[in-house]
Amino acid sequence: MQYKTIQELYLAVGVAGAIVVVFLALFTYLVVASDKKRTQQMDDVVDKLSTLQINDNDFKVLMQGLTETVKELSTTNRIVADTVSKLDFYSKDLHKKLDKHDAKSERILEEIRH
Repeated sequence: MQYKTIQELYLAVGVAGAIVVVFLALFTYLVVASDKKRTQQMDDVVDKLSTLQINDNDFKVLMQGLTETVKELSTTNRIVADTVSKLDFYSKDLHKKLDKHDAKSERILEEIRH
């Protein structure tokens, strides 16, 4: 392409430069916008991970508390079972003694009646 005057050459170079500047500006804008979007996405991911970590810690604390409660309940149940077993034993023993006493009372009453 031949230019007749220096002004035409400068105009062509200026137009070409302007086009390059516009494309560079557009490219920079797209990169910055994409970077902002990715930054926001990363912030969201970090927030979600923090929330999951907090929830996981809360879950672990709750599970530890539940485990301790179940252990305490198991101990209490064992104590109650032992107590009921002893009460049953003493109740059976008392019934045997009362039966013997009733038998003796019946014999005494029979002897008194005769």
